Amino acid sequence: MQKKVKLLLIVLIFGIKNFTYCNSDFSKDSVLNPVAVLSKYLQFASYSGKEFEAGKYLMDICKDNGLNITVFTDTGGSINFAASLYPLALKKPNIVFHHHIDVVPEGNHSEWEYPPFSGAIAEGSIWGRGALDIKSLGIMHLFAILKYRKLSENSNLPYNFTLLAVSGEEVGGYAGSKIIVNNFFEQLNPILVLGEGGSGIDFLFSANKEKPLFGITIAEKTSLSLKLYLSMETLAHGAVAPSEYPNQMMVEALNRINKRIPRIKFNKASRRMFNEVAKIEGGFKGFVLQNLNWIIFEPLIKRIFTKDPNLYAISSNTITITSIRSSQGANNQISQSIEATLDCRLLSSSEDKVFIKEVQDLLNDPRIKIEITEKGADSYVTIPEYYYSLFEKVIKNNFKKSKVASIFLPASSDNNYFRSKGIPVYGINPIVLNKKELNSIHNINEHIQISSLLSGIAVFEQFIRELIAHPVEIKKFD
Repeated sequence: MQKKVKLLLIVLIFGIKNFTYCNSDFSKDSVLNPVAVLSKYLQFASYSGKEFEAGKYLMDICKDNGLNITVFTDTGGSINFAASLYPLALKKPNIVFHHHIDVVPEGNHSEWEYPPFSGAIAEGSIWGRGALDIKSLGIMHLFAILKYRKLSENSNLPYNFTLLAVSGEEVGGYAGSKIIVNNFFEQLNPILVLGEGGSGIDFLFSANKEKPLFGITIAEKTSLSLKLYLSMETLAHGAVAPSEYPNQMMVEALNRINKRIPRIKFNKASRRMFNEVAKIEGGFKGFVLQNLNWIIFEPLIKRIFTKDPNLYAISSNTITITSIRSSQGANNQISQSIEATLDCRLLSSSEDKVFIKEVQDLLNDPRIKIEITEKGADSYVTIPEYYYSLFEKVIKNNFKKSKVASIFLPASSDNNYFRSKGIPVYGINPIVLNKKELNSIHNINEHIQISSLLSGIAVFEQFIRELIAHPVEIKKFD
């Protein structure tokens, strides 16, 4: 049970080596070739705060292919823009396909099979930083929307369809989605946002590789970054150490953080997730997951969930020590100050004051000052409704025998900013990931299969087609 549940939650949460283009209906150099467009998109080292060139490349393709461009911001090296079938000024109900331009650092280039910003097309895949997180999703969105450009010119479609490309997601969304939501939300006029989140896996059911499980994210944790700071005057020579000095005191306090025993608890979204997974899993495992609150299962749940980092992250407020820095000096010089940063993820944004008090109690030293350096968007839950059921239908049409479950993501993304406005927001990358691809996210050798890119486009195309054919009002369901 432990192994299968772990494999599920790792994903649900969050050949011949030669450079050849895939065989397709597109020409190698055509801008309408999604493989070529993604390959070029990956060649921009669009770190957070340096997204402009990559964004400009994508925006120009959108403009050249007849989409209506709205630039929200383009300052400080970043850019946020929308590319729509209809001008936003028409105020049509807007279905927004949302992805971020920025990527995390690539690490050591020598460890990559293909250079991280080469956009190499080899072994049936496209390689490079951002291939899965999350530039490929933007290309899926773009080509699905372009499928209906000519139709929109000759017909008054019931919705607008918009690609929204933003900056800064990897560092909290402050330079991207937060700006959009705070300043341009009415102009964008979204009634649904589809962003990054869950995907499909084919290794949960070992007996049937043709039975993938897809997770659609309906909620995420909220992020909280804390800085701990301690400064005091002490003896400074390392040969005669005082009884207390900043480095020693901070290390002891952080050890108390590390020894923290988390409280296992479940929120609305995680309970729903485990209940849906239980129905899919069946048997005794499913019975346990459906009855997480039973006292008789409490020892089992606590033992399993506290030992597995993925289950632990889903079921508790987490604290990760991400950096420790002290003032530099000679090797025999005692630092007079030290600071540490904590990456905290909360099940509920309403718990921040209580949580900070818990951190203070764990540190058990009033001389250590706590500063909130960043606070992500508040956490909200999107209760599945019409759009969810429609996307579930489309997934099952394209991936026969597949299963779909709503999931709670233990990480945080800029989807939360849009959820704060009370509209449906779902995180879904409609492709099936194998273990090798999964392990490449934020890691070396990030890549996406060409077949996955094309099938993802097909899923979004069909979703748009279904919405156009059946433009009905949102209907809640149990």
